[in-house]
Amino acid sequence: MDKLGVWLVARAHKKGRHGVPPELGYFFKSSLGTDEHALTAQYARLRAFAEELS
Repeated sequence: MDKLGVWLVARAHKKGRHGVPPELGYFFKSSLGTDEHALTAQYARLRAFAEELS
């Protein structure tokens, strides 16, 4: 995971979320917490997650 992924996890924890956020499936070949494998759908979910945290 790159610096963006680490930042997103840190922000999620500050906002009270715990564990592996399924929105980060974009960073992993075998994503946890989701069955979504389409890259465009994962990216859209990641962007929405980042906007929610900012």
